[in-house]
Amino acid sequence: MLEALRNRKTESGHRSRGASNTVDTTGLGFTGLIAAWSARHHWLVIAGSIAVLVLAFVAAGAVGMKELDYEGEGDSAIGADILDDRFGANSRPTEQLHFSNPTLDVDDPEYRPAVDTLVQRLRFLP
Repeated sequence: MLEALRNRKTESGHRSRGASNTVDTTGLGFTGLIAAWSARHHWLVIAGSIAVLVLAFVAAGAVGMKELDYEGEGDSAIGADILDDRFGANSRPTEQLHFSNPTLDVDDPEYRPAVDTLVQRLRFLP
């Protein structure tokens, strides 16, 4: 197939617009024929690929999602029940912070204001 493509080039090394678009495909197998057709009709292949992707997204959106009522079984169901009982399904997420300072100790009078300032700065973060 490479020899057939080389024959399509002119002596300057570039394909001319007037050159024939025919490639000798007699020695090619099925996949070679598909590749040669795709090379000759590349814009059609690109448009078809985009159309398939758009149709796939539209079909996925039309099908929707079904939520199952199945709560699991065994240890995973027990663990899920414990989490729901202790934290609730709609509880707000919490964060735990550990403060340390190489120069201040917890008993130093400057430590608590430094921690309060840091907490205030963290509350304004998204």
